[in-house]
Order: sequence, then C-alpha cells, then structure tokens
Amino acid sequence: WVHSKKSSSDKWICVMSFAFQVNIWMTILHKASENQGDMVKDRITYVGVCLRILFLFVFVGYTGLMVWIILGGIQALNLEICRVKGSARAQCRWARRVLVMEICTCFASGLSTVGFWGQVEAMRIMEISGQPYQSERDSLQPWGSIVHCLYITINACSIAMFSGLILQIPKPTSDFHKMKSMLRHCTTTSSLTSSLDSSNRAVFHQKVQEIAGRGVTLRNLLIFLESLLDHSVMPSFDPWKSTTNDVVRQAIIPLSRAPTAFGGGSALAATWHEGRTVYPVRMVTHNWSNNFVHLVAALVAEAMRVDTYEKLAETLTIPGGPQSTLAYLDSEGLLDMTFWICAFSINQHASICGGFAAEPAQDAGNWREWDRSTRDSVTKEKYPICKCSQRKIFNREADLCELNKFDEVMRFLHGIHPHA
Repeated sequence: WVHSKKSSSDKWICVMSFAFQVNIWMTILHKASENQGDMVKDRITYVGVCLRILFLFVFVGYTGLMVWIILGGIQALNLEICRVKGSARAQCRWARRVLVMEICTCFASGLSTVGFWGQVEAMRIMEISGQPYQSERDSLQPWGSIVHCLYITINACSIAMFSGLILQIPKPTSDFHKMKSMLRHCTTTSSLTSSLDSSNRAVFHQKVQEIAGRGVTLRNLLIFLESLLDHSVMPSFDPWKSTTNDVVRQAIIPLSRAPTAFGGGSALAATWHEGRTVYPVRMVTHNWSNNFVHLVAALVAEAMRVDTYEKLAETLTIPGGPQSTLAYLDSEGLLDMTFWICAFSINQHASICGGFAAEPAQDAGNWREWDRSTRDSVTKEKYPICKCSQRKIFNREADLCELNKFDEVMRFLHGIHPHA
C-alpha cells in the first residue's frame, strides 16, 4: 500500500507540475493577445479552458484512486483487528482512525477543488459565449466568493492536517516501560527452577537446551510454504485466510508425527534437521491467530532488512514465488538464517495435538472465541484430532513440560549468541 501510494504520488506531482506550467503559459498568451483582436483572444481562452477541464478530470481520477487505495488499507486493518488482541489491536484501531480521517480529508479537498474550479471554468465559458448566458453568469457570481472561501479553508485545513499541525489522533499509550520491566524480570530474576529440587532442576535445564536447539531456517520455511500453496499437505490452505493455528493443526502436527501407527511425534524442526542441534540467532514472537503467510513474509523481510513485508507476502503467494525468493536469498547468503518459532520448535505431540482447551459454558462470553479456535478459518470445519500415543506433558510436570520454558530458552540463546 505504501509503495503503490508513493508511486501514484510521484506520477501526480509530475502531472500537476506540467498542468501548472501549461496554465502559466496560457495566462501569458492570454495577456499577450489582448491587442490581437477578440478572435485570437477567444481561441486562446477556449484552449486554456479545455486544458484546465482536462486536468480537472485528471485530478478527479487521482482523488478517486487515492480514496480507493486508502479504503484498501482500512479493509486490511479491519481484518487485523479481528485477528489480533491487546496492544496490536489498539495500534490497528489507531491506524484505522488515521486512515479514516485521511480519506475524509482527501474527499473534502477533492470535492471543494472540483466545485471551485468547475464554477470558475463554467463562468469563463459563459463569458466567452456572450449575452445568451448573462443571467446564469450573474446568478453564479454571488456563490463564487462563498465557494472560493470554502475552497481555501478546506484546503488550508487539509494541508495543516497532513503536515501534522492540527487534528492529530494520539497514538495508543506505549507499554514500553512495562515491557522493559518484564524483560528485566525475564533476564535477571529466578526462573521456575527455583521451585524444583536438584534432580528435577537438572532435567529442566536439559529440556531447555533441547528445545533451544530446534531452530528452523528460511530454507525450511519456504519449502514448507510451497508445499502448503500446492495443497499437497493441507488441501484447505488459503494464503490470505489461513492462520498459523490452521497450519499447526492441519500441517505441522501431521508432518511431525512418527510414521508408525502407534508412535508419537516430535517438533517439526527436529524432524527437518533429523535431530541435529541448531541454535537459532532469532527468537520470534507471534500470534497464532495471524495470517501464516504474513509470518513467513515478516521473517524474509527481517533477513532482507526490509521495513515492511506486504510486497513480499504478495510475491510469496504467486506461482513460483517461494522458489524465486529462495533463489534470491541463496544468492545473498541468507537462506540459512535461523529462527526459533514455537509452532515449529515445540513438540505439539507432547501437548496440544490430542484435543483443545477446556470448553467454556456456551452462555459464557468467550465461548465463541473458543469455538473459533477449534475450527479451520477457511472451511469452518473442526480441526482433526491427532491419534498418536505420545504422552501429554503439561505444567504439573514442570521439569519435562515444553510449554513453560520460553523465558529460559530466551536466556539460553542469549548466552549462545550474546551479540546477535
């Protein structure tokens, strides 16, 4: 959206600069022809009116294009607001309010410009035509000053708003200090091991090292995404609708299950690396309710040091997109950049694969959210349940559980890569 808006703005500056120059020369010619007779003067005036009307239509088209582009941004934010929670949702709502204000300002500015210059050119045409339109021209003149004042006021306010002088919507309050406190707590205070005896503490640390060694590479992720796009792994996959939760339930869990009928499974990262230890240099925080393609695109953007991932997400979803991206990253030496992502690095067969969270009462406010988390985002059907025989381990067995060690994994990886 940002790139398309910038490109359109560049074209618009060129067009309007050309229109401004033409208008100046037409005014000069009009003044120079005052002594050349009415016929020459009228022809120059007609040409000037036609050119200004032409550029007025161009202005209307560009204003419509900008409104359309901003509407696309608002629609994208509406989807994100439905998917995310907490501070991310607050940020999306703030961005949506900003875009709504921009679209209203853009529309008001365009309407006032068309109204004023349309009236001006109409009066010029009537002036050239002479006596038959004299009454209409006289009736329009009182409105001319009113429309002119509205035109100046609206455009002045638009410039002030776009430059940040007025009507700025305050950003959501930052949780920076709270996050800083949490990070300090994560890296300096005692962990869960303080409540364990020495033998369980050793098991705990061993499990942390095991989990931390399950990094995934961009190569793994792009090949995996390609298998999703060709529906060889997950028939219901829709690149613009399927969430990470959908992919975990219908692709990651099946692919990481042991081949034997009564076996268990492992983390998909461990399956990909055949049990080899891979300590990643990046640890990813994400939301399972977000779009999975956006997750992959964000990681590619991180590797390429790109600020936004919209264009990358579009590239990844076209035929051959993952392969072309893979080839580019390989040529840049970035294909083996490693990440720790809970969906791939945690053994889902030791925790969630056999069911869902406890179902709340149907009259409870969170029942709909729970029900939505158990269904495919595209087909709305219930996720299949894994029938593996792996023993499920939760917080009752704190030393062996894989779901309670994210802070410790972060500490451990920071010790491995202190300057990453």
